[in-house]
Amino acid sequence: MIAINDTKLWLQKFVIDLGLCPFAFEVFSKDKILYKELGFDDPKHLVAAFSEAINTVLDESHKASTALLIITSGLEVFDDYLAVYHSLEALLDTLVEGKHIQLASFHPQYQFDNTEEEDIENYTNRSPYPLIHILRTDEVAEAIASHPDIHSVPTHNIATMKKLGRESLQKLISEISKR
Repeated sequence: MIAINDTKLWLQKFVIDLGLCPFAFEVFSKDKILYKELGFDDPKHLVAAFSEAINTVLDESHKASTALLIITSGLEVFDDYLAVYHSLEALLDTLVEGKHIQLASFHPQYQFDNTEEEDIENYTNRSPYPLIHILRTDEVAEAIASHPDIHSVPTHNIATMKKLGRESLQKLISEISKR
């Protein structure tokens, strides 16, 4: 439960308060996020949790319309996490049987292609724990359509990271995960 609480605090203090995702506030404030905390000790366990979370998100009678798989152990190394993430992406088509799900990834050592490890833009996807975010594509499309300038979001996020600076960002993430 500590990882779920840390993740909720990260969403509030980092993602929402810094304005990194203009769509996060609504699902967060309406408690429409399914949080699932698990360790990566058995790949079959992760696949089962992944499948269960997808089914919950696709079930329109369920309150949750998005899910966060919070991986508390076993995927601390970013390359290991990426290998698992890409495997789950490949498995996605098999699991959803034509229904539309999209994934997003977050990790404490997140690093975009063609960046250095400590480049400030990497902090836009850094989280207290490795996360796999499961979203319904219809809700993503609706959110994008409602935004006045969706293409400005990445530029805004990088500017926010630069304004705060690496030291402040590291301190904020550290405070969130050390309560």
